[in-house]
Amino acid sequence: MQELVVAFAGPLVNVVIMILLLPFIYDFNFPENETEKALVIGSSNFLPMLGMVNIWLALFNLIPAFPMDGGRVLRALLAMKTNRLKATQVAASIGKIVAIGFVILGFYMNPFLIFIGLFIILGAHAEAEMVKNQFYISDLKASDALMTNFPKIDRNKTIGDAVKILLDGEAKSFLVTESGNPYGILSRDHIIKGISQFGESAIIETITDKNLIYSEMDSSLNDIFQLFQQTRSPIILIRKNTVFEGIIDAENIAELIMIKTARVHPEK
Repeated sequence: MQELVVAFAGPLVNVVIMILLLPFIYDFNFPENETEKALVIGSSNFLPMLGMVNIWLALFNLIPAFPMDGGRVLRALLAMKTNRLKATQVAASIGKIVAIGFVILGFYMNPFLIFIGLFIILGAHAEAEMVKNQFYISDLKASDALMTNFPKIDRNKTIGDAVKILLDGEAKSFLVTESGNPYGILSRDHIIKGISQFGESAIIETITDKNLIYSEMDSSLNDIFQLFQQTRSPIILIRKNTVFEGIIDAENIAELIMIKTARVHPEK
C-alpha cells in the first residue's frame, strides 16, 4: 500500500499541474496544420504547452512497465496477493511485453519509440534482478556472509608488495592494517594508479583509502547490500560489540545469492 501511494504521487503531480493550467490550454488556439509552428515554445504558448507536456508525462508514467511509476503501481497491486519477488517478476514480464510493442511500433511510426522500448526492457530487467537479490538474502545476517580469511597487507609495505599479492591470488581488494588492526582499504584500481603516480617502491599508506565502513554482526544482509550500493566501498568491515570480526565484500554476497538461487531452483 505504501508503494502504491508513492508510485501514484508522481503522475498525480503531473495531473495537478495540468488541471491548474487547463484555463490556459482551453483559451489557447493551437495552429491547425502547422505542427512545427505549434511545437516552437515561446512566451505566448509556454503555459499551454507546459500543461500539454504534463498530460503526456502522466500518461507515459502510468505505462505498466518498470522503471515508470505504472510498473510500480502494478507491482504494488500484485504484491497484495503474492510475495514481492513474484509480483516484481510478473510486472517486469508485462513491462517487457509492452516494451516489445514500443519497439515494433518504432519501426513503423517513430524510431524514438525503439529507444523507449529498449529503455523499458533494461529498466524492467534491472528492477527484477535487484528485487531477486534482496529476496534471497532477506532472511540472512552479516554473520552468514562473514569472511575471516581474507587478504590483508600492512600499511608500511610497498606498492610492489601489493602487486605480488594481487598477482598471486584472485582478490581485488585488500584490508590495510596497522599493528594487526584495520587501517584502510586498498583496491586493484588504487594499486594501478599508485604504480603510475608513485612507483612500486612507494609505501602502501600513500594510496590507501582510509574511509572504513563498519556494520554489526547481527545486521541484515539486505542492509549491508544497500550499504555497498550507497557507499561503493569494495569492503564492509564487520564487528561484534566493537570488536573487529571480519569483512564482507560484494563478490561474496553475489556468490551467496547464486547458492541460494541454486537451492531454490535446482537443475532437473
